[in-house]
Amino acid sequence: MKKILVLVIAMSLLFGSIGVMANPSTNITANVCSNVVSATVTDSINFGNILPGKTYTANTITITPDASTVGVKVSVSGVTDVIGTLFSANLLLDSAIPTTKSWNFACASLSNQCGCTWEPVSSSTIPTLVVPSEYSGTGAQTGAIIYLVTAI
Repeated sequence: MKKILVLVIAMSLLFGSIGVMANPSTNITANVCSNVVSATVTDSINFGNILPGKTYTANTITITPDASTVGVKVSVSGVTDVIGTLFSANLLLDSAIPTTKSWNFACASLSNQCGCTWEPVSSSTIPTLVVPSEYSGTGAQTGAIIYLVTAI
């Protein structure tokens, strides 16, 4: 009996503790980011003093996907006027009807803080106002460009 006990102790010292060996495993972790769809655009543009029958260019509008965590598409959904139709009927973006314009931003990589690296980083468009010679409005005119931001 002593020989068996000595043999068991010697084997346990040689091979480790006696018992069932645990199966190996791999731990898995992930940080799930929220799908955030957002963009910023230039706050305002000003054509200054204008005359009928002339064409005017304003400062560039810059579009940036900022805090989005997924790829985004920014498109123009409309142009509005407070009074009349100066902007909705006569504004062009890059010489095109505004509602035909859109910009895609791919999320090239997602950081540990759930922020994207963008391709491209931003885009821009040049607004042009073609004032018809028969335009009869006077005084300050105001309007807005309305954008739609969607995930791609």
